[in-house]
Amino acid sequence: MKRTTYSVLTAAVALAGAALLPGAAVADEITHPVSNTVEVDGVEYQAEVMPGFDTSRGVQIAGAPDEARVTGRSGSLCRTGWVVPGTGSKYTSVQGCSVIGWDSTAKWTYDWQANFNSSGRICAEGKGFVKSGTKYVQTWRGLGCNSSGSGTVPWGNVAGNLQMRGYVTSVPIGWAGDFG
Repeated sequence: MKRTTYSVLTAAVALAGAALLPGAAVADEITHPVSNTVEVDGVEYQAEVMPGFDTSRGVQIAGAPDEARVTGRSGSLCRTGWVVPGTGSKYTSVQGCSVIGWDSTAKWTYDWQANFNSSGRICAEGKGFVKSGTKYVQTWRGLGCNSSGSGTVPWGNVAGNLQMRGYVTSVPIGWAGDFG
């Protein structure tokens, strides 16, 4: 009789990888807004303002009808550095640039790029927000696995900060780069 044995580690890695496939939602987190308006460059925006929203760095607009992605303060699109050690464990970036969702249908497209010295590959998730009843709930969406890439998350009418998390698929080789 032939018997097939599966490693618990192999099964865990397969399940973790499946959770990070594009579009896969990962455990939602309730985040309470601190305000429902924010002023940037003398313009008041109606949005659910999440903790940590910071107008001192670049502020970008998601889903604006005129496709404007930056406010006067930001001047250009903002990037945030991120390092994922080669351990196979999931790491969360620091909060990145600030984004204001124009309306409830706003989406944000993250892109991440490895720096020129990084040969690792990551499976990445991007933070977004989904509406649950009358409130927005923070969610993490799988964006795919590669050294560089992009993926879209729901953002809604939220003023919050970009943030990514992920793990390397190239253990023990880590990954370093940026996202925006």
